[in-house]
Amino acid sequence: MVIEVKVKPSSKEISISQKNGIYVVSLKGKPHDNVANLELIDLLAKYFNISKTAISIVHGLKSKRKLIEIKEE
Repeated sequence: MVIEVKVKPSSKEISISQKNGIYVVSLKGKPHDNVANLELIDLLAKYFNISKTAISIVHGLKSKRKLIEIKEE
């Protein structure tokens, strides 16, 4: 399964919502040194109740809009 995610780094609160089929994820981590991406993977793993290794960023590694692949376990 591939989902589209819009990331909001450096937010005051952590949250996940869905709008028009796009997941909007607010993260506390800053976009430097891959901190926000690692936090995103951790948060999505908890949200979908899967392991972190089942999640990979396939497009948009340095962008706010990302395509995330979630593999079946």
